[in-house]
Amino acid sequence: MADFVCSHCSAPRQVGHVICAYCRQAYDASVVATAITCPQCRVLSTGDQQKCVGCGAWIVVQCVFCGALSPHHTTACSRCQEPFLGAAERKARADAAAAAASEDDADDELDEDGWEEDWAWCSKCEGMVWDSEDGGRCAAGGAHDTSDSEAYYLSVADEEYTGEKGWRWCQNCQALYRGDHAGGVCPAAPKGAASRPHDGSASHEYTISRAHGDDEDDDYDDDAGGWKRCRRCASMFWGEKGGACAAGGKHDRGDETDYSIPYEDD
Repeated sequence: MADFVCSHCSAPRQVGHVICAYCRQAYDASVVATAITCPQCRVLSTGDQQKCVGCGAWIVVQCVFCGALSPHHTTACSRCQEPFLGAAERKARADAAAAAASEDDADDELDEDGWEEDWAWCSKCEGMVWDSEDGGRCAAGGAHDTSDSEAYYLSVADEEYTGEKGWRWCQNCQALYRGDHAGGVCPAAPKGAASRPHDGSASHEYTISRAHGDDEDDDYDDDAGGWKRCRRCASMFWGEKGGACAAGGKHDRGDETDYSIPYEDD
């Protein structure tokens, strides 16, 4: 019980306090060593407190780099050792550099005509998906299966390729869907969430043709038709079977609009 009473007068300790309310002395030397002095009222609080026990003012600062909390009087983050002085400006410059690098990487993925490769058909959900290393999240469960797919291409910046704009890549499930940056229903979103939209905030805007054979391009063997947009989850899917929809059950073909996507035999 010695740890919970003042070492001088044996009065019960108050959580977060360093000074005993009865004898006005520090409970013991160990709490003084790690105590935080409030910058406003100068009251001492124990080192595990985020707010002053006297006036309620914040006595910690949060690192903009790693998010860790440190006592306000320290000059650098206790976790990553990043100096607090000028941290916001350095973080802003780092974020801007990362965004520019990401944009450059995205542009590097396009060929000289403005087309992006590495798109594929998932045999489980019937969807058009980015053929990523981790396989993404499939509405039929587990990762997408693109092992039987041809190599598909999507138009990003080909000004001569006409079609329907507004198609995007969801960075969570890897699917191609049509809508705003947040739209449709994503199989990677928590099932109990009130809203479960795709996340297309990091995506190009793709153009998908509604017709066969209107675009002649020697770089591609053919245009594969039979693609549909699901009215429920907003994703692109192929065929008459319906596949698996993130909104439950099978995809809904809606108005029966038929899309075609260029591909090469893989």
